[in-house]
Amino acid sequence: MLSSLKSSLTILLTIFLTIATTLAQTIPSFNATLPPLNVTAISARDNISILECWQLATLPSIFAGAINFPLGAVEKASWAVIPPRTMVGLHNAPYVQLVFALAGTVHIKTNQTIPRTSPSYSSTVWSSLPSSPNDTFAVPEAEAWMHGGRNGFFIAADTSNVSAVGHVAEFPSDAATVLVQVPLEGNRVPEHTVLYEGVCAEGDLLGY
Repeated sequence: MLSSLKSSLTILLTIFLTIATTLAQTIPSFNATLPPLNVTAISARDNISILECWQLATLPSIFAGAINFPLGAVEKASWAVIPPRTMVGLHNAPYVQLVFALAGTVHIKTNQTIPRTSPSYSSTVWSSLPSSPNDTFAVPEAEAWMHGGRNGFFIAADTSNVSAVGHVAEFPSDAATVLVQVPLEGNRVPEHTVLYEGVCAEGDLLGY
């Protein structure tokens, strides 16, 4: 009886060690082939807000069956509920922040034409922008549509110290838009590589 029990325990231990060894060999290999995390970012260049597709430098790990990407230290996270069909004027991101659209639609535009006489901008701001013969300034045309759900993650990084003009956001859905806004600690822009200008193509996003 005792001999049979020892034999059974030996078999179970052998099976367990085999599974553990297989997992130990498989997970590093799996990690090495994991896709990167790409995200659309509202960034800035030459003091003007632009849209770019970023590939974040964060390295993923596997836990509880999920691919987990560390996103850095954060602070002051907030939950925002925006009424249907809301238009927000030209503005900068208040912080370098991660934005997660959980429901509704976010429409970002950087193609606004702003009159030089606008009281919102001082002569110092305008002197840093390209001149225009008709006393207007046209931000390079670009737009992004972010829908709540798996493709609702983007980064807002066009703070006032890097963009004089900012961007326009509207929330055109017939239902409220729900956002989680997570500023990054110290307003640090996450380490990244710019893949290209404009929004990330659907095929470049994780989960498609």
